Amino acid sequence: MDLLIKDALILTFDEEDRVIQNGYVLIRNGIIAEVGEEAFKVEKGVNLIDVKGRVLLPGLINMHTHLYSSLARGMPFPQVNSFYDILERIWWKLDKALDEEDIYLSALLGLMDSVRRGVTTLFDHHSSPNFTRGSLDIIEKAVRDVGVRASLSYEVTDRNGRKKRDEAIEENVRFIEKVKGDSRVKSTFGLHASFTLSEETLEICVEKKGSLNVGFHIHVAEGPEDEEDSIRKYNERVVERLSRWGILGEKSLLIHGVHLDRREIEILRDTKTPLIHNPSSNLNNAVGMAPLTQMLKNSIVIGLGTDGFGEDILGEMKNAFLLLKHGEKDPNIGVEAFGFLKNNSRLASLHFGKTLGRIEKGALGDVVLYDYKPPTPLNEKTVFPHLFFGLSLLIPDTVVVGGEVIYEKGRFLKVDEDEILRKTMTRAQKIWEKL
Repeated sequence: MDLLIKDALILTFDEEDRVIQNGYVLIRNGIIAEVGEEAFKVEKGVNLIDVKGRVLLPGLINMHTHLYSSLARGMPFPQVNSFYDILERIWWKLDKALDEEDIYLSALLGLMDSVRRGVTTLFDHHSSPNFTRGSLDIIEKAVRDVGVRASLSYEVTDRNGRKKRDEAIEENVRFIEKVKGDSRVKSTFGLHASFTLSEETLEICVEKKGSLNVGFHIHVAEGPEDEEDSIRKYNERVVERLSRWGILGEKSLLIHGVHLDRREIEILRDTKTPLIHNPSSNLNNAVGMAPLTQMLKNSIVIGLGTDGFGEDILGEMKNAFLLLKHGEKDPNIGVEAFGFLKNNSRLASLHFGKTLGRIEKGALGDVVLYDYKPPTPLNEKTVFPHLFFGLSLLIPDTVVVGGEVIYEKGRFLKVDEDEILRKTMTRAQKIWEKL
């Protein structure tokens, strides 16, 4: 059924950041068919939502997360001395503990958290070395059950041995081929990070990806260990190494980039490779601040992700804003973070082959409604402050994906939240006991 949303205060997130007062959006066959200000005649067979002045945004996009980390909330963490310690003593133990049910429940939980934060499209980077084959199918089921969109990948690494490495490679290839032409679920080719990937493994991955027409999804220079390893083993920095293997490009997603130097940034520029910034995770892991100002000067497309540190992408925009100011000791900058949020639309649209993250004719019909009453003028010049100080503090009232309402007034319409939470409570305890 077609959906008409009327009497909305629309933040389009388009090139002009238009704000439409008393506007309407008509979604037909999952696509935005009309957007306007004047009254729209309601046709027979059209589902009507009169939002009475509530704020409407395009569905938000998270360019990097780890759904499998969802069951770690509240998990006791050991004392750690470095970023490598964090990986080895926490996350590499957690991913080995996951079985089929854990993968499904953690995905459901992370996806529900995403919807509660207005996220309707996300890019997941998965790892479960003791249940690799078919793991992306399990996450895909959770994505379809909740009703969102996602691009899924499996993390290839050498740290678990050759057999599990080969299983990870084949899981990527199999799933990429499976979802060709799908409008709801896509895929990238997942890689962990340079320091856990040998020359042999990169060669196999590049060969296997071949003409699959997807990019790679890889952590880059998150901690200093990644650069140190690359220099010691290959006498080149991480981005130089990835460039040598042909892993860069506009469809690849490089995550973090905290320790990149000027030459590496120039390589990203020359290869049109985007960088996904994860400010909250970087702060939590104490790995440092990415050289964002240098990247901006080189016209790098910077997007935003959460790295599994929650799913609040508007919160990431806020932290990116504050971190820029703090890192550069300049109170006059930071609004660039809104550009990072909008870049997620540009990047996701490239991967999905349809416009996402905008309210405009022809875009996919993913929208989010907030019960927000602006206390001051909300127009093209004031969108960012209202996002920062107002909307980012709220939970959406209604979430629509492809013209279908999937969340309304605190209730998920396609899954039973209470039943899921009963199961996650039990499974989380069992996982923690394994660690």
